[in-house]
Amino acid sequence: MFLSAVIVSRNDNYGGHLNERATYCLNTMLDTFDEVVYVDWNSPGGRPLTDDLKITTNPERLKVIVISPETAKELLGERYETAQKCCEALGRNIGIRRATGDVIVSTNIDIIPPRRIYVEDAAKDMKQGDMITIAKHDITIDTLQKMNGEYCQIRDELPKIFGLNSLGKRLIIPVAFMNSELIKQVGDIPLNKLHAAAVIEACGDFQIAHKETWYNIKGFEEDAFKRLFGDGYVQYKVVVNGGTVHATNFPPVYHIDHERNNSSEFLNKIVLPDISTNTDDWGFASKEFLIR
Repeated sequence: MFLSAVIVSRNDNYGGHLNERATYCLNTMLDTFDEVVYVDWNSPGGRPLTDDLKITTNPERLKVIVISPETAKELLGERYETAQKCCEALGRNIGIRRATGDVIVSTNIDIIPPRRIYVEDAAKDMKQGDMITIAKHDITIDTLQKMNGEYCQIRDELPKIFGLNSLGKRLIIPVAFMNSELIKQVGDIPLNKLHAAAVIEACGDFQIAHKETWYNIKGFEEDAFKRLFGDGYVQYKVVVNGGTVHATNFPPVYHIDHERNNSSEFLNKIVLPDISTNTDDWGFASKEFLIR
């Protein structure tokens, strides 16, 4: 099984300690995954975040795609001023279209992933068309700073903090799922349908699906170029395409918590089309980007 992770971020110290959080994230991601596709979107001055990080674990597995402010303006056009400064929907799609894994995980720059064996175990019985989303355990940067050892070694110590056994198999939340039959029972209110499809709060930190599934749903909705609901949208699309979204907290996924400043961001409207509004060129598949 060839595993890819797709991460989108921006070199702006969002949330504080971004470089440090990203260093923990990428070093452990590069241990778990065969490739990590990092899309740097709209960094001030065009300098990608990865240029300022110490990558010591399998650096040859890292693919960096730089979307400069000039390119971001070109891709977004008149939407640029109201879009997320780090436009996740477009950035994730660019990464997914250029990932080579047969299983692709959409994740974030402040996530510490499980060991590879656990991701493989979660994915091996996943049906084509389905998606798994894993609930996160929040940790602080202070917690990580107080622990000794290399990045991957620290990850193995984290289950003890949460009272998990060595395999992390004690569930904190029940396994949940949502499919088209269950979603019909919720009613026709779009917000309700969206929450039903998402299954859990903060559902987008670790979304696992076969490459074929991502392609069938045409990735993230590119009309959702603002804040919020993007991950709920993609899971809704899985459901309306006949798949099932499964939620669990095993294997353990750790989120390095941070400050949030949402006041300057505009929000996506809650519109849930039954058919994707993306074109066949979603993720700008026909456009050449420098991958380094």
